Amino acid sequence: MTVAFLEERLEGYTDSELVEHIVSSPPCVSTSRVFHLSPNLIAKYYMPSEVEDALKATEVARQLGIRGPSVRRIIENEHNTYMIMDRIEGTTLDVAWKDLGWFMTVRLGLQLRRFVKTLRSITSPTAGSLATGECRSFWLEDAYGLPANSGPGEIAYFLRFWTNFTSMRRAIQASKQPQVSDSPDSTVGVPMTIEPFVLTHHDLAPRNLLVSPSGQLSLLDWDLAGFYPVTFEYAAMYNFHIPQDWGLMARLRWHLFVWIGVGIKSLLIFFAPVIIPRAINFYRSLRVALASRPTPRPLPTNASRALNILFVAILLLLLLSLPFNPHAPAPSIFSLTRSRINTPTDVIFNRLARFRPGNRLTDADTLLRSKLTSLGARKVYLRYGPKALTDCPFCSLDSVNTYLLYYLPFNTLIPHLVHMIILGVVTSAPVAGREAASWRNKFTLAGLILAALDLYVVVSYDPVQSASAAVRAGMTPPASLYHRITLLRPLAFAVFDSVCAGLIYVSATQRFFFAPPSQADQVDQLVSAALTSLSGASSKLHATSVARNAVVRDKVLKERDDAYWRTVVAGEEDRSGGSIWEEEEVVRAMSRAMAGQGGVDLAQLGVNATQYVNGVTAGLESDQTGTGRSGGAEPRGS
Repeated sequence: MTVAFLEERLEGYTDSELVEHIVSSPPCVSTSRVFHLSPNLIAKYYMPSEVEDALKATEVARQLGIRGPSVRRIIENEHNTYMIMDRIEGTTLDVAWKDLGWFMTVRLGLQLRRFVKTLRSITSPTAGSLATGECRSFWLEDAYGLPANSGPGEIAYFLRFWTNFTSMRRAIQASKQPQVSDSPDSTVGVPMTIEPFVLTHHDLAPRNLLVSPSGQLSLLDWDLAGFYPVTFEYAAMYNFHIPQDWGLMARLRWHLFVWIGVGIKSLLIFFAPVIIPRAINFYRSLRVALASRPTPRPLPTNASRALNILFVAILLLLLLSLPFNPHAPAPSIFSLTRSRINTPTDVIFNRLARFRPGNRLTDADTLLRSKLTSLGARKVYLRYGPKALTDCPFCSLDSVNTYLLYYLPFNTLIPHLVHMIILGVVTSAPVAGREAASWRNKFTLAGLILAALDLYVVVSYDPVQSASAAVRAGMTPPASLYHRITLLRPLAFAVFDSVCAGLIYVSATQRFFFAPPSQADQVDQLVSAALTSLSGASSKLHATSVARNAVVRDKVLKERDDAYWRTVVAGEEDRSGGSIWEEEEVVRAMSRAMAGQGGVDLAQLGVNATQYVNGVTAGLESDQTGTGRSGGAEPRGS
């Protein structure tokens, strides 16, 4: 082809001319079906039977407001079909994923979730593509395929067949039987029917997800789109070979991206039958526990001591998180001077001199200026601060990890070590009591997780790659991780300790997380109560004995005591001279009672008397038995 392709003449070219231009254009690196027709246009090859469904799906996506390619022209002949589309600026996720951060992962996941929610709002009673109804899902591939516009029953039968499939011989034998069992028990987890079909992209692999320099997500390649079960979208996002350069964190971020984008509803469909009953049982047990919990008690002394320690620590940490505290790091020279990552060093420090006394750089500024000579040095400055760049004696820009080794001990590890010591003190049983000590393992594990997250951020953060597209393009000043994390770390500690203090308080006052006492604790409480009662009785007996001895030893008190008891004995003898039954009033009352007068029911009186006697003498038989045994044991032991 001697004449170059002109975009403005797209509608004027004949089909044969466009085919010649397309064939002579360079193909895409990832697939030979896509050709780079011009800087703003691409062409994709289709089979004649595929183009109608792809065109319909692309148009529907554009109508729904989903970012994606727009079709400019279709070229069809007997053997080949090409679709010319606008070229979208950006990078596909299979290339850019390993360099993205967690924040961008969540941001893209939320964008994808919005697109998927829009797609799922369109439903259909039958499965298949939008135009022809053909089931081109790679989860439904078969030598003969499914009928067009298949219903839920056909899809469910197809899935159960291949789930039960073990060998061709057994499948042929089963097909010859007059009746084939098709109960849901034959395949655990495969339903007899499928939920209403929703519109799905069906191929949301990283190669079909494109992120623009401004962080906007676009969906490419709508060839397999159609109405399918809602779970197919989730499964399709794992239908690709994971690149070898994806590390552990890149894989974890992809799981998070999938879960945010399409996985919540899909996971609930599978796990709701398990999660919902457990959640109901947990709610019921929680209500029972709250109803049967003991009355809240005052805060114990030991727990109060632990809360006081945490209060002092939280107050100190909050002060350290303020940007104007005496130990706060100095502002980044990039943010202070509003300089970009590619601003010349001389320009940066000329601007910095305006903020110094006398418009002159300090010795530290001059030393930093001599070190800040390359992009790598600027990254080190933004990640680890100025001291790592100027004071480290063994660090080299050829090995950036040496700066990490210099930074970690005093800036990351020691703060977390001190924080773990504080947690150990406030969960120590001798210091904080049993309730606070019950949280020791949980607080320690949470503190280690917090330290691991801090370490991961420091190790994986890149001031350029993890920043926004405007920073990478040199349009806005870069952010300093060293400055931010130095202030955010004590703030995170303060929030963490506040949660720990709240948990200790509610458990120590038995408002929540109350654990009923064990059998050993109950026995200890009973023994302690019995010992307290015995100690009180012994003290009273001892006091009585002391008072008696004092009376006996004093002549005056002894005479008064003897006179008292002589009077008591004399009164008893006077009363014992005659019987009460011989008194006149008693005789008249008994006569009236025996004659049935006076309203006395002798039968009821006998019953009441019997009950009274039984109540008074209850336990005497066992006491006599025990006394007899103990009394009989003395002669044998004597």
